[in-house]
Amino acid sequence: MSLFSRARQSLPSSPKKKVRGFLGLPGELRNKIYDCYFEDTGGLRVEIAAHGTHLGDTGLQKIARCSNASDTTHKQPTIRMPRRLGNYKRVDGPQTRWATSLCALILVCRQVYQESILFLYRNTTFVFAAPRRIANFLYVIPKRNLSNITMLHLHYNSYGPPFSNAHVVWQEKHIKRWSSICRTLSKSLASLQELHLKVDINETDFRMDLRQPWLQPLLQLRRMCNRRGDMGPSELPSSSGAVIYDNPRLAEASRNLHRLFGEAISLAILGASEEVAMTGFNEAWNGKYEEWHHYLNYSDTGW
Repeated sequence: MSLFSRARQSLPSSPKKKVRGFLGLPGELRNKIYDCYFEDTGGLRVEIAAHGTHLGDTGLQKIARCSNASDTTHKQPTIRMPRRLGNYKRVDGPQTRWATSLCALILVCRQVYQESILFLYRNTTFVFAAPRRIANFLYVIPKRNLSNITMLHLHYNSYGPPFSNAHVVWQEKHIKRWSSICRTLSKSLASLQELHLKVDINETDFRMDLRQPWLQPLLQLRRMCNRRGDMGPSELPSSSGAVIYDNPRLAEASRNLHRLFGEAISLAILGASEEVAMTGFNEAWNGKYEEWHHYLNYSDTGW
């Protein structure tokens, strides 16, 4: 008997199981559905800040990199994340709360997560108020996801005048730390389209010029706008000054000068030179509001 006659005949291969349902749709159609899903939600807002930190939108200065930047004036679904990212204690196992999750779609399965996570980061506004939490966020989140972030809100507080000479070192560390974080942000968020800034200035001798030490950390963000050609700001809403005067004309002058200085900061971050960025403020300061120099003392008076 031939050896080959005893060879096992090959069985016909079973047909591959056809994937049905949502995952059976073409990839292009699934991407369109993901896009519509996150667009209908109006975007999400994630506040990475400690409990009790006030992160209202009042006084935010919008800096848009493109003219078709999204409108975030409506109320967005918001979640506050006060804990440090990357530290989990799941002794009881995973207990997902589907009804209250920020985005239940990414919890469906691994494939849906991998396909939709890009859209989640692209349509989420991330809000920060402390450099340590920003550094923790940049360390924990994968670079692939960081590169898809398009909207960022920063709440920045200047250190203010030191109470004594021994506190000067802390003022310097504050500026150095924020400068380092803003520089890292500008390198990590390659797809950023909108940057909203809220600056609380605690200086006693407040001067409106772009060379103030407390402003240097924010100017590090201009690096992200110089990587490619930008269309400039599409919208620069008014900034509100905190100083209130009894004289209505003086109060109006203060508000307008605060607004113009906010626009100057926006233009500087978008890549304009100091002379170009300060043109509007200098024209108003030396022209329309020249009579209020000795009351406001925001810039050079010429005396």
